[in-house]
Amino acid sequence: MHNLVIYFAFFISAYLIGSIPNGYIITKIKLNKDIRKLGKWQNMGATNVFASVSPLAGIITLTLDILKGFIPVYIAKVVGINQYTILLVGILTIIGHIFPVYIGFKGGTGMATTVGILLALMPSEILFIGLLWGVLIILFKKPSLMGLFVIMLLPLLSIYMKRPQSVIIAAFTISIVDIIMSSSSKKHIKRMIKGAEYDELIGKLKKMKSKSTQ
Repeated sequence: MHNLVIYFAFFISAYLIGSIPNGYIITKIKLNKDIRKLGKWQNMGATNVFASVSPLAGIITLTLDILKGFIPVYIAKVVGINQYTILLVGILTIIGHIFPVYIGFKGGTGMATTVGILLALMPSEILFIGLLWGVLIILFKKPSLMGLFVIMLLPLLSIYMKRPQSVIIAAFTISIVDIIMSSSSKKHIKRMIKGAEYDELIGKLKKMKSKSTQ
């Protein structure tokens, strides 16, 4: 009974932490607008905040979204909860980000929060994938498409690193979910292939640079 109470507390806390709409809050403070109605992405993700509000706001959003994925899973690991329960804590955190209770259940895609969860579960693999992703962006200038590619490597890396079965299952699950979410919209697929978000973000940075030199 005691364990059930602890698990239930973790599950509720994970969802509520995941629901914290960092991009929405930061945009409200900065512009007093709903980030979900701004930009081409029209969601509360860090990329949209970066492009629609400011690079600094986007970086802060990214950091906070990663942390809200990392913290619940890391605490669950430290407390010593079993691996499958930790996996469920992570899933509920992602669900919270995608369907946040605080702002009408309309959130973001959950990618940054997913990175935080994976960083807690398999830090070595995530650091490697992060470096590989950075190199591929420089080479091909297509962040989302390259992100999808490196996420698909996660299950293979987790098997190679001999991670626990629950972590391998998490890697497979997250890869499949990411593929489904990324291919759910023809418009999004076209944007990924073109590398549209790279061009838009670079354009935003150039505009800021030109303003600062005037």
